[in-house]
Amino acid sequence: MEKTIKLIAALFGCRLGHASHLSLVGTGSKDPGRMLTHSVVEHGGAGRYVDASLCLVIVGEEDEDVRVRDIKEQVVTLVSEKHLDHPYLEELLMGWALAVEFVIDNAPNIETLMPSDFAPPRSLFTLKKARTAGDYHRACFAKGRLGKFLPQGLVESFFAA
Repeated sequence: MEKTIKLIAALFGCRLGHASHLSLVGTGSKDPGRMLTHSVVEHGGAGRYVDASLCLVIVGEEDEDVRVRDIKEQVVTLVSEKHLDHPYLEELLMGWALAVEFVIDNAPNIETLMPSDFAPPRSLFTLKKARTAGDYHRACFAKGRLGKFLPQGLVESFFAA
């Protein structure tokens, strides 16, 4: 479990412990005020897993001032106990993080989404052929996963480029 926490900290630049903070911030190509932040919480004992408090912050311009329009927060499980030793966990989390950033930048209805919508899809952990961050990144965009939040054709054109 400690290895998983350190991996998440390394991927997202957060400090370890209950006050940890990691950020997945969109590039702002469509809306400079879209951001998803996490506080990582490690759970031990009989139920070992890694939770995160996900906070979706929507910021917009109002009368030439930047203002917070909406903040939503939820606690979700990033990695369950049975997946803590996943052989490609680093690649999976890297691919997922890239996909989340893309969705934050491109989802037309970002205001309607909840932080839990960005949690790593459980089905990613059971993929048989995925081995690289690129494999997991592409798999995240399936319509049953993060792809359902994007306009039709956007993902295809992104990967075709």
